[in-house]
Amino acid sequence: MSLKYLLPCECGVRIPVGKAQAGEVVSCVCGRRIEVPTLLRLQSLDTIEVDQPLREVEASWDIRNGLIVVGVAITLFAAAGAVYFFFTRPARPDEQVSRERLNQRVDTMPLARTYEVWEYLRHGLHRKRAINVDYQRAMKAYRIRLGVTLAILAAAGGATLVGGLALARSRRASRGGPEHLTP
Repeated sequence: MSLKYLLPCECGVRIPVGKAQAGEVVSCVCGRRIEVPTLLRLQSLDTIEVDQPLREVEASWDIRNGLIVVGVAITLFAAAGAVYFFFTRPARPDEQVSRERLNQRVDTMPLARTYEVWEYLRHGLHRKRAINVDYQRAMKAYRIRLGVTLAILAAAGGATLVGGLALARSRRASRGGPEHLTP
């Protein structure tokens, strides 16, 4: 049993408050915010003895924890996707000439390979090279895969965000203030 003080509101409702709430502001069912008086003034109010129900043990796992796990999973999935897309990017045609070929001594190369290297180097970096159709197709498919993956991740992240906000709003709305007593 604990002792509660009945704080009156202008609407006629009496709100039970404890000593620990002295100096705080409580809300009435009518919407008014009422300041709880100091301990000295609290003692002049009517009192009531309230049975303290045993508090239910909160679940150790709730929807907020689930949303955190989903957020972490989305982040890890995005990181894995970034690594995958980095390593599966199509190689540019000029990257396909191996460095080993370029490092070989020219005098030991067959004439056909020497001509390939010379053609590659003759174009230089400043000249526009001919468009490689296969490379363009591979890059288009790569960009589509990347775009779809990013869209899925954005949708999952947005759904998690909206779910978290809705949960926070519903919890805020369902949180009841202190029990109200009518005279």
